[in-house]
Amino acid sequence: MSGGYDLVGDVHGHADELEALLRTLGYRRERGAWRHPERTLLFVGDFLDRGPKIRETLRLVRDMLEAGSARAVLGNHEWNTFCFHAEDPDAPGEHLRRHSEKNFNQVAATLTQVPRGELASHLEFLKSLPVRLGLRRARLYHWALLLGGLISAALYVILTYHTPWQWLFLLAVPLFLNNGFTVWRQEGAALDPMLRQLSLSSLLFVILFGVGQLL
Repeated sequence: MSGGYDLVGDVHGHADELEALLRTLGYRRERGAWRHPERTLLFVGDFLDRGPKIRETLRLVRDMLEAGSARAVLGNHEWNTFCFHAEDPDAPGEHLRRHSEKNFNQVAATLTQVPRGELASHLEFLKSLPVRLGLRRARLYHWALLLGGLISAALYVILTYHTPWQWLFLLAVPLFLNNGFTVWRQEGAALDPMLRQLSLSSLLFVILFGVGQLL
């Protein structure tokens, strides 16, 4: 397949919505898996722990990965689930992710919806997935997302312009630029705070954009 990638993240057990998205993107279920004649789906993790159809989601994702019509990287929810089930070699009787009430509640939906043996099989399969697909390309993709969002917002304002307040979202631009340049320069643990910063910047951007359209 050489037609490019379609990126999907944070499915979290919403199999019906995922199937609807696949249809919209031109994928069709053939020979036991969703496929596209030219493109490849790239999942960026977080398949479980929430949503009404975790079991169906895991089956759909695994079928696509095994068929070669999709690629994937692990999300933090998969990693947390691995650790929840793995014994801690340094603390007999404990697990790498402690079975506290908070941690148990996070995986409760998965444990309830997916039979134990089936879940064990899926987790073993998911352990074969990488945690990243090339750092430089990931950074380029990060910038593409930042600039794509800003350019899309600017085009919308140009096409629907009626008041200067519509440009209010530009107040969030310095935050996005700071995030983009920091991600480009830093590595490893230094990148961890950037996800939270990007989430807060995106929230501010959405609020400013919405307010600007209403004023």
